[in-house]
Amino acid sequence: MEQDVNLNIPYSAPLYIWDKIGEVFASMPYWNGGEEGPRWTGPDIDLWASAESGGIQIAGTMPDEIWEKWYAALKEKLGNALDYEIGEPEDGAAFYQFIPKDIAQLYKALKKEQVKGELLLEDGWLIWRLPSGILLKIYVWNPMREGYIETYYLKKGGEVPLTHWHPAAEEVYPDLMDIDEGRTVWVKKSLFGEEILMMSRKEYEAVSDKKGRYRLLE
Repeated sequence: MEQDVNLNIPYSAPLYIWDKIGEVFASMPYWNGGEEGPRWTGPDIDLWASAESGGIQIAGTMPDEIWEKWYAALKEKLGNALDYEIGEPEDGAAFYQFIPKDIAQLYKALKKEQVKGELLLEDGWLIWRLPSGILLKIYVWNPMREGYIETYYLKKGGEVPLTHWHPAAEEVYPDLMDIDEGRTVWVKKSLFGEEILMMSRKEYEAVSDKKGRYRLLE
């Protein structure tokens, strides 16, 4: 009667995906969700769900004969909504990774996160202009499971090319969230001329000094 499972959906999934998960939760029998989070209640039933580092946890009480069908239906609905097989990590189920089917879906996910700066769709590309004066041009080839990200520094009305990289399609969204959340930063290096460097915040903190040779673009 006591139930406790973890599903292979990480707490770091995009808000865009959590909306879909919420719709599935609300469609399940015994739904009684409220401000305190997802919940299902009824005679001898009191289940709740939460996002944990080990995946979505669903725990509480539900008679075994009801649970068996209810849990199977939940996994099926979540799988259909996310286009991914839902299961328990301890049984070997791989964690869900957000792989946008196209650039429009990635745009929608980032808009939902309310990332810093300005987002635009232009000729099949996602254009992201950061407050720091950095411009990103992003493309996704889902069938090839590959992304492409170019970066530029906006200076005197022009675009100065910086670095570019080819992340796997499942790495595009995490890479962009690292930028939005400040784990990846751009630094202006002034020593012999001016140079714009892309680095992790930890790298920047390691090279930062009091002489002003490295300045964080914000």
